Parts: sequence; C-alpha cells; structure tokens
Amino acid sequence: MRIIKRKWVYTVVALLTIFLCINGSLALVEDDCRICHTTGLVDVHHLLFEEGYSCLDCHDFMNISLGNARDCLICHTNPGEIDHGINCTHCHLEGGGLTVPNWNGPILTRSGFFNSVHKNITGDFNSSNYSDINMVCWGCHYKEELSRTQPPRRHPLSPRNCSNMDCHNVKQSIYNEPMIYEHFKDVDEIDENVSTAVNCPECHVNSIINPQKNIVLSNTSLVSHYGSTDDLINTTSCIYCHLDLDNAQDWGNAPDPTDNVSTLSDEEWEETLYVGDKWDLSNRYFLIFQDLTVKGDSAHLQLYLNDLLLEDIVLHEGTNYIYEEEFIDSDNNQVDCIVLDLDLISVFSGMNNTNFVTLKAHYWKRIHPENNDSTCWACHMDNYVIEKKRYVVLDEDEDEDNEIIYYVEVLLDFSEKDTPDQKILSPEDFVLKEGYNQTMQLGGGFELMVNEVDIDGKQASLTLTKNGSVVEEYISHEGDYIEYEEDLSFNGHDIDDVVVVRAKLDSVFNGITYDAAIITDVKVISELYGIEDDEILGGYNTSQLHIDDTFSIGGTPDTFHVPLLNEGLDGGSDCVYCHEISNGFNISAVSAVHSRLGGHDKLNANAISNEDLISDINKACWACHGDGTDPGRHPPDYLYPKQCEDCHVALMDPNFNAVDISDEVHGQVEDCSRCHAADYPGLHVINMFEPLTPYIINMNVTSEEIDKAQYLTTSFTAIAGWNMKVRSMEYFIDIEGQPGDGISLEPVDGIFDEQVEDAQFSVNVSELEPGEHIIIIHSMERDNKWGPITTAEFSIESDSIISEHLGHSLLGLSILVLLACIIFWRRSKPTLSVLNVLILTSIIVLVTTGSGCLSVPDETDQIRTEQEDNEDIVNNEDRTDQITTLSEGIGHDRECTFCHSELGHIPECTQCHGLIHGNSLPDCKKCHDAHGPLNFTGSQSYENNCGICHIKQLNEFNENPGRHADLKCDYCHLKHRQIEICINCHEPHGTDLTYHDCINCHPAHMPQQIDYPDDVASEDCGYCHEEVSISLQSGHTLHNTLECTYCHTVHALIPDCNDCHAPHTSNQTYEDCVVCHDAHDPVVMELPTTGTWRDTCAACHKQIDDELQESETKHDDLGCIYCHPEHAYLPTCDSCHGLPHKEIHESYTECKMCHVYSHAVKDILFSK
Repeated sequence: MRIIKRKWVYTVVALLTIFLCINGSLALVEDDCRICHTTGLVDVHHLLFEEGYSCLDCHDFMNISLGNARDCLICHTNPGEIDHGINCTHCHLEGGGLTVPNWNGPILTRSGFFNSVHKNITGDFNSSNYSDINMVCWGCHYKEELSRTQPPRRHPLSPRNCSNMDCHNVKQSIYNEPMIYEHFKDVDEIDENVSTAVNCPECHVNSIINPQKNIVLSNTSLVSHYGSTDDLINTTSCIYCHLDLDNAQDWGNAPDPTDNVSTLSDEEWEETLYVGDKWDLSNRYFLIFQDLTVKGDSAHLQLYLNDLLLEDIVLHEGTNYIYEEEFIDSDNNQVDCIVLDLDLISVFSGMNNTNFVTLKAHYWKRIHPENNDSTCWACHMDNYVIEKKRYVVLDEDEDEDNEIIYYVEVLLDFSEKDTPDQKILSPEDFVLKEGYNQTMQLGGGFELMVNEVDIDGKQASLTLTKNGSVVEEYISHEGDYIEYEEDLSFNGHDIDDVVVVRAKLDSVFNGITYDAAIITDVKVISELYGIEDDEILGGYNTSQLHIDDTFSIGGTPDTFHVPLLNEGLDGGSDCVYCHEISNGFNISAVSAVHSRLGGHDKLNANAISNEDLISDINKACWACHGDGTDPGRHPPDYLYPKQCEDCHVALMDPNFNAVDISDEVHGQVEDCSRCHAADYPGLHVINMFEPLTPYIINMNVTSEEIDKAQYLTTSFTAIAGWNMKVRSMEYFIDIEGQPGDGISLEPVDGIFDEQVEDAQFSVNVSELEPGEHIIIIHSMERDNKWGPITTAEFSIESDSIISEHLGHSLLGLSILVLLACIIFWRRSKPTLSVLNVLILTSIIVLVTTGSGCLSVPDETDQIRTEQEDNEDIVNNEDRTDQITTLSEGIGHDRECTFCHSELGHIPECTQCHGLIHGNSLPDCKKCHDAHGPLNFTGSQSYENNCGICHIKQLNEFNENPGRHADLKCDYCHLKHRQIEICINCHEPHGTDLTYHDCINCHPAHMPQQIDYPDDVASEDCGYCHEEVSISLQSGHTLHNTLECTYCHTVHALIPDCNDCHAPHTSNQTYEDCVVCHDAHDPVVMELPTTGTWRDTCAACHKQIDDELQESETKHDDLGCIYCHPEHAYLPTCDSCHGLPHKEIHESYTECKMCHVYSHAVKDILFSK
C-alpha cells in the first residue's frame, strides 16, 4: 500500500513538474507565473525571487547573454527603478537612461522614431520628457483601452497589428486613428473591399525613416516605429503600381489589370435565371440556363466564351462547379487559372413551366484595356464627379440618443495643391488708389477688396464684404493675417468665434504705373452642417469622423484608401454620365448629348429604362454596344460594338429597322466612318446624307420645236447616290403626277444594275395640241426614294400650208366684202356687166390671194426665214452629235474590214495609236472598249495610275492631305469623266446649294483649300457663320453693305482693321481694335475691364484729355473706364464721392452747379 501511495506521490510530483515547466515558458504572458514568483504580488514580471531559483531556469530563450542569473536582478529586484515596467523608454529608446548588460533587444533611434507618423498617436509626445513618450508606447502595446493615461499592469507582448485590423479599420481605438476604408488585404466587415495581395507593412516598409541597424522583429515593427508619409508612393495614381512592373514589385506585387489572365472577384455575385436567360460573367463569358430535370432537382447550364460553347454543365441543387483553364500570360508563361466558381443555391419548378434557378458565383475580374488614372477613378469611385469638395469636422455632440458631428466645407484653401498659392488682386494695367473697387471672389459670398496701398509700400487698406455688405475693414502691414470670425449654428448647436475667412497680406508692391497687394494663405469655410453618428456621408462612416478630420468627395481621391473606392462599377445604364465629353472624365468620350449622335438621334428610342437617365440618347448607346435593352452595367461586348454592316447589310437581330443596303455596292464598302462619321476619325456622330438623288444629267431632246407629225426623241443619264443603284425611271408630259404613276422607262442595256443608267425614249406627239409643252423626268433609288425632277421644254407647230392659205383666203374674202359694200353703199342697182365684173374680180382675188402670190415678204419675214433655216442646221448638227454620243465610237466609224482585215483577226490598238499613255499602261482594253474607245470602264489594275494623265489632280491630292487624299480615284469616278456630285457624300451648307455652288469655293481634289471667287454670296457664308452673319446684317455700318469676301478673300483670313481704317494711335494693332469693337458691328463698343489705354480714348476726346491732365486732381490718375465703363456712359458724382458737402447741397442741388467742368473739378464756379 505504501508503495502504491509512493507511486501516486511520484506521479503527482512528475505531473506537477511538467505543469510548472509548461507554465514557466509562458511566464511572460500569463499570470500563472505566480507559481514561481511566490510573493503573491500581482505584477509578476517585477517580483522578488526566493533563493534557489534562477531566472534562466525559465527564461533561457531571452535575447540576453547572461553570465549568471544575478544580472536579471538589476531590473527585476528594483521595481521602482523601472516604474513597474511601464517606462518603455528605459530599455527601448536610444538614450533611455537605463543600461542593461549585454542587451541585444530592440532599441529605437531618436532620429527615426521622433520623426515617424506614429510618434504622437496618443497626443502625448514630448521629445524632452521620456515619461510622456511612454504613454505613446502604451497606445499600441497595451490593448486594454481603460484610460489613455492608465499604465499597463505588466509588460505587454502583443501590440496592435494593422494587418489584423486592430487599428485603422472598423475597430477604431480611443485614439481616433485615421480610418482605412479600402484597399487592404482582408475584406472588412461592413463593405466590399478593393483587396490587396499583401498586408499593410509590406508596402509601408518602403517609407520608413532612418531605422539604422537596430534589431527589429518584423516589417510590422519597422512600420509601426519608423513609418512615414514623406516617401509614400503616388497614392492617387492607380497605374503607378498596376502598370509599372518595378513599382508593383516594390509596393505589394500589384496585379496588372491589363494582363490577359485575371483573378476571381472578391465579391460573390448572385443571379436568378429563368429558362433561356443569359448571365454575363464579364470578359465575354456568359452562362445560359437551358432546362431543368423532370424532378426539378438539377439544372442544365451552358458556359460560353463569345459564341464558343466551352462546357455543358449539369448541377444538382446545393452543389458547386469550378471551371479552370490553361492560359498563356503576358510573360508567355503557361498558367492554370480558375475562371468561374459557381454554386447552385436553389431550384424552383412551378406550374405553367415557371422554372428558375438561383446561382452564386465568383468570376474573373474584368480585364482592362484602359491605361490612365482618370479611367480608373471613373469606374472605381462611387458617384465619381470631376468637381472636388473638401470638408473638415469642427465639433462633435454626444447625447443620450445619438452623436452628431458638425462640419463645414472648405471653399478656398491656398494650401491645397490644386489652388493657386497667391493671387494678385490688381492686374498691372490698373493703379490701386483710394476708392478702387476690383474684388477677389472668395466663395460663400465673401469678397476681398483693396482700397489703397500706402506710399511707402508697406501696408494696405483692405475691405471684406459678404453678399455685398461690408463686414470688416483692415489696415494691414506686410506679413499680417486678416481674420474674420462668425458664430456658426446648426439646428440649435452653436460654435462661437469660428474663423471663416483667413488671409495673409504677404507683401505690397508700389510701382510707377500700378500698385498691387499680394495675398497668400487664404482659407475660407462655409456655413455649418450636421449629421448623425453612424450614417454614410459621401461614403464615409460618420462614427469614424472626429474633430479636425478632413474628407473629400469627388475629384481626384486623396489616397486609394478612401471609402469611395470599389472593386469596379462596371459601367451602368447612364452611359453619357461618364462618356459625355463635356463631363470631362478624361476617358473615351463623345459629344453625345449635344450632337444627339447625328443620324442615330432616334435609334432605339422606344427602349424602356430602369433608372433615370441624364439623356435618352443613352438608348442609342445600348443599341450599338448591347442588345438594345437597359444593360444595368457595361454590356459584355461594349468594347466590341456592332459595326455598320451588322445592321445595314447582315441584318443582325435586332437591327433596329436599319436601312437594308445588303444588295447595294454601297453596303460592301469598308470604313463607313470615312463619310458617315461627323466626328471622324471618331465613330459616333453619324452623318445622315439626304442627297438629291437619283438625279438626271445630260438630258437631250432631238428638237425643241417640232411639227405635229414628228416623234420627240429624248435621251438622258440617271445617277443614283454613291454606289447605289438606279431602280426605276419615268416621265410625264406637261403635268407631274405622283411618283410611280408616270410612264416607266428601261435603261439602254435593259437592266437596272448600276449607279449610272442611260436611257432613251421617243414620244408620239401627234395627239398633243400645238404650242408649248414640258417633258418631266425623274428616277428612283431603293425604298421608293425618287429624286428631283428634270424638265425640258418643246413646242409643236401647226400645219403651215393650211394656215397660210387660210390666212390669204380670209384676206381675199375681206376685199370682196369691201367691194360689195362700196357698190351697195351707192344704193344703185348694179347692172349685169357690173355683176360680171364683180364676180370675175372676186375669182381673181380669191385665186391670187389663195395661192399666196400677193404676199410680199417684208424684212421681218426674211429674218424669220433665215432663223428657221439656221435652226434646221443646228438641229441637224445636234442630231449628229447625239448619234455620235450614243454610239461613243468616235474615231472608229469605219468599215469593219478596216480593223478586221480577215476573219478572226483582232488587231492591237498600238498599231494605230501607239502607247499613247506610255509604257506604264500597255493594255488598252483594261480601260477602253474596243468598239467605243471613249466608253471607259474602271480597272483595279490601273486604278492607281490615273495620275499618269491627270497630273494636276494627283498633285492637288498629295499636297493637300485630307479625307479625299486617302481615297482611290474610282471611289468618286465610277466611270471615266463621270463627275460625282458633292452632295452625294457631303451634306450641303444650305438646302438650295448645288454642285456648282460647292466647287465655286471648294476645289474638288483639295476641298479644304477654300479660295473665294468674286461671286460668292454672303448668304452662303452665313450657313456656317450664322452668328456672325446676324451680327453683320443687324449692324448699321458700312460693313453690312459689303460682301464677306471683301474682307475675307481667303477662308479663315482675318484682315487687319488698319488696312482700311486709320488707327486711333500710331502703335495700335488689330488685337487692340477688337478689344473694344466688334469686327462685324464696330459701332457697338464694349469696353473691357482691363487694357483700355488713355491715349486711345484721347484720340477722339482730345479736349477732354487735355482738360483732365491740366486739372491736377486725383481724377487724372484714373483710367478713363474707371468712370466710363461703357462708351458714352456718364457717371454721377455721388457714386464715388457721396455727398461730402451736405449743407451746401441744400442750396446747390447738383454738383455741376459749382464744379462746372467734370474733368477739372477744382475749377469751381458758383452759379448763384
């Protein structure tokens, strides 16, 4: 039994020994160390030992090379010497006052720690008092936040660690350290986080101060004790780390977002899909929910990249799927990467085929094509705006219910880097004398005015006004600060005597021609605002904002730790919020709101928006960059928008009712934007041409005057829009009917298949009445688009013989009637012989006049006959020319055997013509038709050789680069000598302008070299220069009687006024003239607030100027526009002087009753 008991005793002792050993190793951190330190005192690290114990029994791992354990007692037997362990500086600060034998532990350098960012986290730092510095140490090394001044109970070993979110995060300490909202390694507990690959110290170790060679335990320790903000990276530039490999390696291995291999998003996305729905996963990956199983417990999904099916997926409810793929990264390394991590959360199978699934996924972060900071901020900052506003917290108010912070906006602060550091209140053109009233706008309704600079140049009189009322006047010396205080209030909370305006009179300048005051260090704040605790203010949590904290909303971020940052908004429905050029985001942008995207103004206009939009032009964006529906984010293919041909040629679904030109040559041409992009080389503002096509040219009528028995033959050429086809032609006689109701015509070759179609037809005019007639022709393109009509007049003659004989017979009959009247007038019965004579005479007259023998040709008849003969000759020549033109065989009007001397023989053109175009063009048949050599055809082989003949045009191209110079000749000239009408491609300046008006100013092959001819009307200029034209026409000067080209002989040439007008002074230039005079209405003058010279006014007002110079008054020191800010304006004296002689004014009510001469006020004459 004793043996058993002894064994039990030995066992207990052994276990106790093991227990003591284990606890001895934990003596630095556990109160159980009292097992060894038997005094029973609380502070176990500074106790007296019983004899027989050695410190090294437990502490042999310490960084102390001890000869024996008695060295420990230097500190540990004298608790008063180290103040119970709270005098951290004794051991751990250079020059701390306590010498520890063989101490090899960390010692902070004074030069490093005293300049570090953490030196005063508790507000107790005092470089001359080490006891105060101890309290700074407690701030990090003592986690129990009972009191800022209560010392730790023992030596602490676990300091705060920013990497563990012990500080600068949601666990803000009582010291109110600055909060880091975003861009750290671990996702915080409130909001999404732009996560980093490494912890805080790995970056901030690059900005430490002079640690020298002291032993430190980690980067965390280095940053904590020597961290600085003096040598940080550019904390507002994303590309500094993410697109610069060297910087990325130094600052946390920041990933390159432009790499072709990405990483999974930190955010988990959730989506509900119905059968057939598509879920875009970024980077052009997407899922389609195809079907459910009959049991409704599994879903069939398909994963696509673009239109390539990657994988069919069948997932059971509650299961996970991972898609992984091999990639070649930008360094040409093969990497395995997870693209999608997908969970099927739930499945719903309802009645009426209502089936849907709920999915959660982590998918790839977006691969970025962008490479500038402003683009990053636009997407990665919540509610990003260009204008930046800065705020500062002035006060906190805590009551039983909640806490409120009170803050103001910093309206102006010259200490900010984006604010000018000084402002000269007076430009050098003005003299600052008493009463001068130019002001400096400070914001908040405040204005600062310099009244006077003293003659010694050492002080200035200043006035501060608010909303027009004087609030303070100052007499300040150089170096003085002026301050204005107000009591601020918000909902009953008052803050008294707040400096709302502060500025420094840095210096004054007393010059020969002007005085100036130099103002620096300006700071102006707004009225008081308040907000409750634990609210969101511009992304900031108000519970973490405290007195003197500053924060900014909008503009360039202060750092990349601000709460406005996010993992990426990935766009939204309101495209123009970011991509409208006037918003100034400095990203890919277009003038969408102003231009309305030109011809796409109404594109997709009926789409339904799920949110309020800045402009409905966003819907046009959705059409080209998406599928036309509200995308809610960047559409997956927004970087790969639809091309013109997708809608207008391929007729993709949806194509938004785009005009179908799939069967036109026009639709096969590449680079539509060259003509249709008004913002070329942009692609967004669409030129919608409405040319007057198809139009008719070369209309020829066989004769303008024809006999009734003849046929009228007409030929013409119809030309459609550029590379479009003529689809129909028709004509009317005399009256134009509805398009399509005319008499149809066919082209000469019988097929409507070209842009240019020739036609010829004959009209039987036998059924038309004699007289003047009109033939009306027009042609049609696709979609029933009829071009303008072209007309030709012709006349039909009556039968000449019948009409002539009829006229003569009437003459004879008239003679007989006259004879009969004479006979019967005599009232005598005629005898038989008389009757016989009368009858015989009548027969002779009738026969004679009927045959025309009595018609004597006068001079007029002779001229008319000659004209008719000449017209017959001309008409015959016209017919010959027409026949020749139609055959287009000039020079080959020979017998067939002239060329083909024997059967089958085909001669070479060069046998007769030689190489007329030189050796460069040896094959004539590539351009010329053998039987109609002037009927040229286009040749791709020779399309670049036009310049061999057309040297002038080629030189014009080469010397004047532009859009035309980049085109091939056959782009405009489909056939040789065919002249493309300008308005087929270019919208005319005015609807009534024609081709001839275009080339009147614009040479066809160098249209930008505008050289005006004499006959250009000013109205033509007014189409583009509308504002100038209105100004010119509304003016009442000789200028509005002149044509624009009188002054502007070449486009954009601005003549010198002195070319026509004598200057006021000998040294005046054009720039001086337009300061006061509008060039197009020079009588209307607007005097500037600066830059008007006295001698300029004196040129016209010499007597007044002489009077002023002789007056010896202060008025002589002022510029003319001080009193006369507008031409011919006469100020009142009291506007500057008030009523200085109040009693005198009772008798002399007007100043001029004594001061008769306004410019010589000292010459006083009493009027009574």
